[in-house]
Amino acid sequence: MQKLSSLKSSTALNPPIIVIYSEPGGGKTTWAASAPNPLFIDTEKGSGFVNVARAGDLFGKDYMDSYDDVIATMKMLVKEEHDFKTLVIDSLSAMINLINDKVCDEEKVDSIGDIPYGGGYSKAKDKWLDMFKAFEVLRSKKGMIIVVTAHSETEKFTDPKTLNSYNRYNLRGVNDKYLGVIKERADYILFANDDYVYQEKKAGFSSDTKVVSKGKKLFTKSQPSYLAKARGRNPVPEKIDMPLEDGFKAFMDVIKKSNKGK
Repeated sequence: MQKLSSLKSSTALNPPIIVIYSEPGGGKTTWAASAPNPLFIDTEKGSGFVNVARAGDLFGKDYMDSYDDVIATMKMLVKEEHDFKTLVIDSLSAMINLINDKVCDEEKVDSIGDIPYGGGYSKAKDKWLDMFKAFEVLRSKKGMIIVVTAHSETEKFTDPKTLNSYNRYNLRGVNDKYLGVIKERADYILFANDDYVYQEKKAGFSSDTKVVSKGKKLFTKSQPSYLAKARGRNPVPEKIDMPLEDGFKAFMDVIKKSNKGK
């Protein structure tokens, strides 16, 4: 053991736990596949177009249709030697369905809503929390990055401060209990979308305004129209480029630069 006087100040950037969501075709699966050496837990057959390793092959399945198989895979990742650097859950809403099905099997009911007093949703929340604890073990013991993809949905949102109403993008199929765990445990909640701007074109005394896209971006700070989050000591840009090639590396380059305070 060394002496206390030998300790020096330093930074320690842990592998992140990331939730990325978008509309269908928003590029989230391609982005996740560009992370370092990923293993996909494909829960809805949504990653067939990317060249990645899939945990379903361990069980002779096209996709993961069992909560127990997902847990078994994470236990294998902790116990066995392997070269995987990233675990991808694709997608969140399908994973939640697996958790709900597991609770129904344990409680011998047809629907999670059949369990009195909201007890089913509380039990499902506990399993979802256990998954995030497993994510934290994987990153602390194996140095793995965790990426969870999710679909977006729009819902009516009323700002409690201004009482203004908006259409707000949120995580599809995620109730408040699940969302609370995600907000608390995830390092980043990224909303992937086009960065739209208004462009005005004048012609004589008239003008025409249209909405144009400046390209795909990852939005990192919540706004009235969408949910987002970025954890870190130093501010992270509110918009980060999302290139089609090596999108994950582009994101991490920005995060590393931000954490150095530059």
